[in-house]
Amino acid sequence: MAPNIGTMYGVPENTFRRMLQVATLEARDPTRGAMPGTVASMINRYHNPDYGSNASWINPAQYAAMKAPGFGQVDPGKALGYYSSDKGRQELGRVAKELGGKTDFRSTSYLKDIGQLMSHPDNLIPAMVGGVQRYLNPQQLKTLGASPNLSENTFFNEGKRSPTKKWWESSLGAPTGTSTSAAPAQASTALDTLISAGNLFGQNAVEEMKGQLGLELLAKQLQPQPSSVANAFLASMLQDPYSAQI
Repeated sequence: MAPNIGTMYGVPENTFRRMLQVATLEARDPTRGAMPGTVASMINRYHNPDYGSNASWINPAQYAAMKAPGFGQVDPGKALGYYSSDKGRQELGRVAKELGGKTDFRSTSYLKDIGQLMSHPDNLIPAMVGGVQRYLNPQQLKTLGASPNLSENTFFNEGKRSPTKKWWESSLGAPTGTSTSAAPAQASTALDTLISAGNLFGQNAVEEMKGQLGLELLAKQLQPQPSSVANAFLASMLQDPYSAQI
């Protein structure tokens, strides 16, 4: 049974459940119920004055999934359970920070098919980088040689938007009337730094890897499927990049 969450991410429970119904169909995920970027973008709309907390924008004109037969019977329980958990809140906080308040999305697969995925420099495209799903602009995606995740949407602002309230920076996802242990603040990981520089490894990281692993292992590391030793090394570099506090 899905938990009774009260208010989460500053969104009333009934509105949040409706968001998750939409997100479950727009970007279904077998583990989370719905992909985090899609969920975060809908919460962004709630906290953006151009859309607002009356949530009238949750309608079939905005979300095609709501036109599906039986939409009202869609069960958002899996997504609700995941994003009510500590792990889900932490992931959603990291993703929301990466999206930076973007409120609109479109199917990544569709944009790729019509040749517009890489044509807008502000698009944030989902891709797996070092085992972590990140949201990259076209230049970062190209530089890193990453492949888009077609099961998640791509995010942007359709037009000029008022700033979105940074809901991910305060009491992240803690349901009202409940307590949760604070997650320790963590410094930005090497992955964040290298992505922002447009280079997964970066010159300093490459030099360090040469010294520690040798040129042969470095060559393997740069392949799409690195060795188990390289995987272990990369995993040590890529701690959970979530840096906000719950």
